[in-house]
Amino acid sequence: MRAARALAALVLAAVVAGCGGSRHQPASQFGAAPAPSAAPSESAGPTPTFTFNPSPGPTGSASPSVPSGNSGQGDLRATYHAQRDVLGTRLNVTVTLSNQGTGDVNGWTVIVGLSSINLTVSTPPQIKHEVKDGKLVFTPNGAGDLLHPGDELTFSFTATGLGSVTSCTANGRDCVSA
Repeated sequence: MRAARALAALVLAAVVAGCGGSRHQPASQFGAAPAPSAAPSESAGPTPTFTFNPSPGPTGSASPSVPSGNSGQGDLRATYHAQRDVLGTRLNVTVTLSNQGTGDVNGWTVIVGLSSINLTVSTPPQIKHEVKDGKLVFTPNGAGDLLHPGDELTFSFTATGLGSVTSCTANGRDCVSA
């Protein structure tokens, strides 16, 4: 009997959190993510992530600077994967950028369109985001702005509300859905 009550309480808490009953504050229009809640019993869903994997240099370590004579051309490619939570109220989107060219990619901008209602967006601190013309615009925030050939950068963000990804571009090139 206690187990059934505990399970019912957990399900009720998940439903309330999924329906906007959590204490999340809306993000500002210019990209400030809401402060995380300190309540241990509140389930906030997937945590936005950031991973930057520089390609190994000739000695097996990341190349810290642009090699001299690097006159090739960068070729930024992007994929994204969108996954909805069990209740359907949170959308976790993972974007992977990779430089497949022979030169550097200096700076990047990912623009994502979402359908329907988007209440809040949470990103990791290494990524800036803002809303422009109804679309989410993501740029580096001090890490991963320079991608050498072979470098890969992955970040995720969580959108709360109903909707799905309708478009995605990276430096003007369409992303591929993975």
